[in-house]
Amino acid sequence: MTNTHSPQDVEERLAQSHPSELYVHALQLFEQGRKDEAVKWFFAGQLRFRYLLIANPGLPEDDEPAAMDALNATVGSSINEWAAGEPNDWADAMQAALDWDARYPNPTTPKDKYAHALEETRAGLASLIQQIRDNVDMIREQRTEAGLENR
Repeated sequence: MTNTHSPQDVEERLAQSHPSELYVHALQLFEQGRKDEAVKWFFAGQLRFRYLLIANPGLPEDDEPAAMDALNATVGSSINEWAAGEPNDWADAMQAALDWDARYPNPTTPKDKYAHALEETRAGLASLIQQIRDNVDMIREQRTEAGLENR
């Protein structure tokens, strides 16, 4: 018996999950060759994890902050290296993560309870998107100089 879920079901399930689950989903997609989707989910996970940490600044460093650092170092390094090969798609995937986050509640870190932290976190990702869009040629040149693929 095949267990298939619609993209909507997946999005709704992930919206109810701890941010680390979004990183796991991103890694699975990346390993399946669904790399563009993986970029979106990596940034959705990162957005929600950063928000969780900003909203809860007193968390022990060896707990949630360490988990996010480890996920960024492992999952993030491969996904970001690949994603930067096409800066416009990279920025589009980040925007898709922002759009997804805006559509769904966040029970791990309720949006209304920590509105300022949410605004700060979303503004940080929006700023990164703009920085990438403003520097596409420079990103491509730096990748060429470093011997990395531009797609």
